[in-house]
Amino acid sequence: DDASYGQRAKELSARAKAAGVAAITCGGIYPGVSNLMVRDTIESMSEEFRGQEANAGKEPEVEYVLYNYFTAGSGGVGTTILATSFLLCGEDVVVWEDGERVVAKPASQRKVVDFGKGVGKREVFLYNLPEVASTREVFNARTVKARFGTSPGIWNGAMVAIANIVPKDMLENQDAMRALASFSEPFVRAVDNIVGEKTSIRIEVKLKDGKQSVGLYTHPRLSECVGTCTAAFAQAMLDGDCAPGVWYPEEKEAIANRKALFDRASKGTTMFVMNQAGWLLE
Repeated sequence: DDASYGQRAKELSARAKAAGVAAITCGGIYPGVSNLMVRDTIESMSEEFRGQEANAGKEPEVEYVLYNYFTAGSGGVGTTILATSFLLCGEDVVVWEDGERVVAKPASQRKVVDFGKGVGKREVFLYNLPEVASTREVFNARTVKARFGTSPGIWNGAMVAIANIVPKDMLENQDAMRALASFSEPFVRAVDNIVGEKTSIRIEVKLKDGKQSVGLYTHPRLSECVGTCTAAFAQAMLDGDCAPGVWYPEEKEAIANRKALFDRASKGTTMFVMNQAGWLLE
């Protein structure tokens, strides 16, 4: 689900509640499990914040939430991720910076992020991803950004070039982007055979006047874990863990039993940790 789809789905929440229907939008690996990792981290940090004598009478405020994603090659899913990436190159990026809504260019603001053992440091770039708007809405975080990167680095360079050279109206044409993805697929598949399809999530949360915490999720195959994570949400809904209405994954009404969902979604991971000091994961 892209950002606009998630927002349109949320507009149906009142009708869904009235009909007793439960629904989750933007539920998968990222967005989805990444959002829940942020909620779990914020709750743990907030509980710790309230338990400190120096914070008596204060309520924790979220200073920033940073989503960082990496996938080697196409992650083994071929045209799906290619077409999505090309379309995102045509969308202005909406982020929140110190309480202000800021519009940035897609595939911009390069940053090098450490995804921990087995992945290491990777370059990532801003894209217009739905978890930015939902995290701002749910937690009122002052700064929220989402970045994505791939390997080899030439693919990141190609995305930057596409975002800056290809006309916006062409990038917004879904048929054209699917055609471009299909044309590119043989080259991308060849590279996939070399670089693999590992994927990793790094979320960073900081409370105002509080500590910073990091969470990591790494899986050797995106094509496998994206299905595992989506199925984990589906099973949670079948188990009655979702209240009537339409929810973003990080809303408290979305998933009552996060531990069960995490247990399912983390199957096959090489790393899954939350609420850790960043230096411990380097």
